[in-house]
Amino acid sequence: YFPLLYIKSKKSKKITSGTNYTVRGCSGAYLYYGQDNWGDGVNLYAINIKTKKKKHMVNYVGSVIVSKGKVMTTTISGDANNNPICIFNLNGSGKKKVAEGCSAVIKKGKIYYVKINLKTRKCKVYQCSLKGKNKKAVTGWLNRVPSKYLLAGKYWIVEPRRKRISVLCEGGCKMSLWLQEEMEKIQQDRSRSALSPKYILALVFVFAGIEAAVFLIGRMIPGYKILTFFGVIGFAGFFVMAFLYVKTKSSLSKPKLPFAAKCLQKLELSSEELRQFDEEMKAEPLLFLQNGKRFDKSITITEHYLKAAFLYRKEIDYGIFRLSDIDATWSATSKNPVILKPKGRIFDILLLDAKGQRMGGVSMENEKDYKIFNDALEKYAPNIRLNIPAEEIRKNSQHT
Repeated sequence: YFPLLYIKSKKSKKITSGTNYTVRGCSGAYLYYGQDNWGDGVNLYAINIKTKKKKHMVNYVGSVIVSKGKVMTTTISGDANNNPICIFNLNGSGKKKVAEGCSAVIKKGKIYYVKINLKTRKCKVYQCSLKGKNKKAVTGWLNRVPSKYLLAGKYWIVEPRRKRISVLCEGGCKMSLWLQEEMEKIQQDRSRSALSPKYILALVFVFAGIEAAVFLIGRMIPGYKILTFFGVIGFAGFFVMAFLYVKTKSSLSKPKLPFAAKCLQKLELSSEELRQFDEEMKAEPLLFLQNGKRFDKSITITEHYLKAAFLYRKEIDYGIFRLSDIDATWSATSKNPVILKPKGRIFDILLLDAKGQRMGGVSMENEKDYKIFNDALEKYAPNIRLNIPAEEIRKNSQHT
């Protein structure tokens, strides 16, 4: 939760609380915070520190800047793009899109923002007023944007070989190119399965056909309450289409690969380590274990990392671990929980750090995959102690 600390009295007061919440700015009377969706930014709210009354501002927020009695937000979702840059009043009201770009700062009462040429992947810096007027370019097309136009600790750089622009964030934490590509794949899958105009039109025709059938039946049967059935069918049609629309919209906006993004953030990779990570994720792995012939449960081992796939809310996600961080494994077997035609046992393996704390885990549905996984760890990560006894785990937990 977020406490408000009074400097003089050294007392604190709870303002709000939530899962994965992060504070992005403060104007004095208002705090700007929200749920951090990692690669998909923050769902931003403004909350009055005294009354605790909150107001939703915008989703997919990358940065928040408070200046000149206004709040400016930039948008981030996956790969860099020309996304909305918005201005708000301090209380979160009065939303206005002033420009489209991938980063922005306020200097001397003017907004400076970066625009991308999506064909050449080059950048150009523009400026405009806080009302979005008097837009003009202040640089030519560049491969790298001068830091004076961007937030402290951030810059944008073009990687010509990949034809992609990457974000280098505060502390040198750059978003993985591999992760961006995986997010793009998921977004494409969501778009393909989204409610298309053709599908909506087909639903309209279906319900129109039902209404026509009701009308014809009413003409043939005396005393038939046509209007009542018309209303029921019309309401049902509206409800179905509204439900499908809301479901599709929420599906498109929910975070992509949240667990993988969180794992990478915890690893705190340097730029060089992140480049190495991307290369290993895209290269032929030392081991790719399909794990029961299911890609959504696959396990990948590279020279320095272990990646375990799993389903999260019907979409694939990954647990990512540095092999050198894994000190030991602990194994357990259980009956297959499948009710119809259960086969064999489930092999669960916990990954433990040097303090004996659980980092994560993997599961396998057959003994063959279990042996292949253990043999691979023994071969490629010989420093990991395999299948330690349960007593050692209990001792470590009591000690901590």
